[in-house]
Amino acid sequence: MSFSREIKRYILRAGGVTKRELIKKFGRQRAIEATLSYGRRTGQIVEKNGKIYFQPREFDADKIYKAARILKNFTTRDIALYTGLKVRHVSSILANFEKAGYIKRAGKKQEDKRAALWVMVKDDPERPPLKGGKCGQSKAGNDSKDTHSQA
Repeated sequence: MSFSREIKRYILRAGGVTKRELIKKFGRQRAIEATLSYGRRTGQIVEKNGKIYFQPREFDADKIYKAARILKNFTTRDIALYTGLKVRHVSSILANFEKAGYIKRAGKKQEDKRAALWVMVKDDPERPPLKGGKCGQSKAGNDSKDTHSQA
């Protein structure tokens, strides 16, 4: 495991630490400062009231699944608008969810005859696994591995 990941994991488990605590625990002040600096730029490291907190990035597939669980009945475009992702990207991930048996087609939307209406069939708190590659990751990548994907 990389030094950066060790630091992030430690901060996440501790629920917030000071810079002094990190230096006392790991000892490599320059490496810690570099990790914190990079984390601030990417939005993963946040400092409040003198404490440092780590916020892991969220996969696009997680955003889509969360939106589907909230909406229950939806079109691909509804999810795209809700998450701010492109329709084509949402469509490919929804196809994976359909193959996994979590959603199914329920006909066409009345206002727009071309739009397929999807229905949540299996409402599990855990996101279904994705088949193939980095389909559910954001373009920026992710420091933690997607434990759900099966490449």
